[in-house]
Amino acid sequence: MLDTSIPEYQWVTSDESLQAVMIQCRELEWVALDTEFVRYNTYYPNIGLIQLAAGNRFYLIDPLTIQNKQPLIDLLDDPKVVKVMHACSEDLEVFRCYLGTLPQPLFDTQIAAALLGHGFSIGYKTLVEKQYGISLPKEQQRSNWCNRPLTEAQQKYAILDVVYLADIYEHQLAELHQVDRFHWLTEECQCLIDKQSRDMPADEQYLRIKGVNNLNGQQLYVVKKLAEWRENESQKRNTPRGFLLKDAILLELARKQPDTLRHLSTIAEIHPKTLRLDGANILELIKQFAGSGEELPVIQDALPISAKSQLKQMQKLVAQRADSIGIPPELMLNKKSLATILLEYLTSGKVIINNLQCWKKELIEKELSVLLGSFKVSNS
Repeated sequence: MLDTSIPEYQWVTSDESLQAVMIQCRELEWVALDTEFVRYNTYYPNIGLIQLAAGNRFYLIDPLTIQNKQPLIDLLDDPKVVKVMHACSEDLEVFRCYLGTLPQPLFDTQIAAALLGHGFSIGYKTLVEKQYGISLPKEQQRSNWCNRPLTEAQQKYAILDVVYLADIYEHQLAELHQVDRFHWLTEECQCLIDKQSRDMPADEQYLRIKGVNNLNGQQLYVVKKLAEWRENESQKRNTPRGFLLKDAILLELARKQPDTLRHLSTIAEIHPKTLRLDGANILELIKQFAGSGEELPVIQDALPISAKSQLKQMQKLVAQRADSIGIPPELMLNKKSLATILLEYLTSGKVIINNLQCWKKELIEKELSVLLGSFKVSNS
């Protein structure tokens, strides 16, 4: 029976205490980790706290007072110690920014929960309530974790994130081995690590903007170069992309291509501060890019209406296959991925199913290829 009381925990606020704790951790088979951070008005996350469960010991590590981070880096890099986390995409980014490394090997309890039939993207608090009937506090979720001292409520909220995580891991690990899905979890977690290990290049950032498929080739080149400039400037200034220029503004700039400050000021939602500090530079960039004569191929990422029924057939196949083994269909292949596969097939006649983990290939690739082969190709 899990003890539901708040356990004793230790603050780690010096290099010496961190070194001692990390030595102990590296003797263990696994540790549970979580982070708290602030990202209100910065490009990069500002780490405020690291929570750690090591066996039956619990720690709050203060990154604001630690000078020598190497012992923590060594733990995250230690291949003999599994790092247990929950829904850790943002935490991985925090660790990469703070330590320059990622925790490996990784065990994400959210992914494990999905593989064990507990739904897609289940939250930590929901998982705890479902497994233990305990309702965790939510009030501190958006508090400022870089303030000192942290309140008692903040500390309680933070330590509970790893207290239950440790117990959840032990149960999930046993269940995954029972149903022979531990290697599925390993593949999924490695995919998560690989994805977080690389940034989208600045010159590809425009592909993230919703609506670029509605631009012509010349406008697409302009928005690509403006998005590249925004990305580089946001990183240099450590400011969110949207604080500099929102996506909708980039699209309007590409469409209207203003050539005066007055014309630029008519663009909806552009901030007076941006006009004052960057207006002249933005106009010069638009002039340079628009006058280059460069164009990009128009992005064809929308399925024709006639293909909607085909997409539904693909979704139905995936849902049936996923349901037969008790996992969410989104974990196998989501709608966006299926649409990409279908569009490629309809335009080129090629069945290209990339980036599938081995366990997924075994379960769905052959059936999906057969179904695609029954669809009529538009250029045939």
